[in-house]
Amino acid sequence: VVYRIQSGAGDKFVIDPTSGILSVANGASLDPDGTEPRTTHYSMVVVALDGGIGGNQMTATTQVQIDIQDVNNKLPVLVDPGTVRVLENTKVGQFVHRVVATDPDEKSSLRFSIDRDNCEARSEEGTIIKPSEFDFLSAFELNAVDGLLRVVRLLDRERVEVIRLAIRVEDTASVSGKQITSGVLTIIVEDENDNNPMFRKPFYRRFITENSQLGVLIVNVVADDADKNRTITYSLEGSAKMTELVHLDQQTGEMVVANRIDHEQTPWL
Repeated sequence: VVYRIQSGAGDKFVIDPTSGILSVANGASLDPDGTEPRTTHYSMVVVALDGGIGGNQMTATTQVQIDIQDVNNKLPVLVDPGTVRVLENTKVGQFVHRVVATDPDEKSSLRFSIDRDNCEARSEEGTIIKPSEFDFLSAFELNAVDGLLRVVRLLDRERVEVIRLAIRVEDTASVSGKQITSGVLTIIVEDENDNNPMFRKPFYRRFITENSQLGVLIVNVVADDADKNRTITYSLEGSAKMTELVHLDQQTGEMVVANRIDHEQTPWL
């Protein structure tokens, strides 16, 4: 009796013509994820031929059904986390992003985590911020199962503007050792106008000669604001009798003489 595969084997299986032993062909891969379309089942027709000659040869056929069991042996694929923008006054508990991963294996079990040893934060000036200076790692919590990232501590853009979280996804159902894929989620902390401007000096004192010419510079007051979207405008408060003697530039803070100043009438402003 001689055996051969009549159909269904493709390039995946061979049969020993003498023993009828069916085996995987050399170099063939049965990995369902490596076939197109994805194949987990093969149906073959095997023929047995006796030693008869010509029209006297007798044959018989049988069907062989083979199911391929997927083995969890591939790395998960982390969809590029990209960049997310988060307002610095985002409420504690609010979700701001979802990390997404896929796995070609049938029976995978993906778990997300933050690799704290490989995270980084920088200030507006680009200076690296150490966790001891501002614990940016404690500001976020990543759900291990669904990949949802939420704020668990108030952010402060004046202390940290860019946070790079090292994200890991692991297939805990792996049968071939650890299967871990990593990526980086960049978080841009966006500014809120939540800081008061501050003058560089708490008190300005200047002397000016009475009857000085109009336009003579008296003082240049300067204020700073920690907010990134800052726009500082200067103005004067006081009685019209006083404020009409000088002019304060709203943008630069320069104060100049605007009217005749008489020492006997106005010894100080």
